[in-house]
Amino acid sequence: MQVFQRGRVEFILAWCRIELLGGLKVRINDRVITRFRTGKTASLQAYLAYHLDHRHHRDLLTEMLRGDSEPEQALNSLNKALSSLKHQLTLSESVFECPIHVDRFYVGLRAELVTTDVTGFEVFFKKTPKCPARKRREFFGLRRL
Repeated sequence: MQVFQRGRVEFILAWCRIELLGGLKVRINDRVITRFRTGKTASLQAYLAYHLDHRHHRDLLTEMLRGDSEPEQALNSLNKALSSLKHQLTLSESVFECPIHVDRFYVGLRAELVTTDVTGFEVFFKKTPKCPARKRREFFGLRRL
């Protein structure tokens, strides 16, 4: 993990960066992932990234992704989605380098290995509350909407 500073704001740069603003995109070193096994797998990835600092109970995630499926089928679908994400996001065979934490009851991303653009925005806006909108857009390379 690296820390870099832009102006007076420090950012943490982990080896896995998940971008939620402007479409779901995962950057792992020089690899970019924009396609996922299913739409539900992408939704799960986005949900876990947005709630980076939480562990989520498997039953809650199963219920969220369930749709019209039977509970057993929904649990199977969650397991397949998690397996697919772990395979896509792991750099090597080492379990310790996988940014997704999965156990019998909980699922979440390992915040020490992952950053998100949303977190970057939140940090920036908390540390620079009086910064003019023009400067904020300039900082992130955004054009006026």
